[in-house]
Amino acid sequence: MPDIRPISDLRSRFAEISKLAHENGEPIFLTKNGYGDLVVLSVEAYEVLVRQAKNQNTPPRENWRARITGSLINASLSIIEKLAFLVSRCTAYLYQVIGAGLKKHI
Repeated sequence: MPDIRPISDLRSRFAEISKLAHENGEPIFLTKNGYGDLVVLSVEAYEVLVRQAKNQNTPPRENWRARITGSLINASLSIIEKLAFLVSRCTAYLYQVIGAGLKKHI
């Protein structure tokens, strides 16, 4: 899952962001007013990314875009599955309540 933080963390938590970037080797996405603004990446991870891009003849940002898109799709599917489960449970409960109410009047 991508690490997304507000851009204000760059000033107030620089040491933490730097440590995370070096430990995880993953990009940290910074947002400004709720929109993507910057990406922080360790030099080592950046060099690996550039090397991979040269080997694949693909721009580096395309690799990250595909990973983020995949993560967002998976998260969306997970939310949809949970909502579908909740709707089915609510529907079953309503059928029980309506059925119990009808039995009283028959």
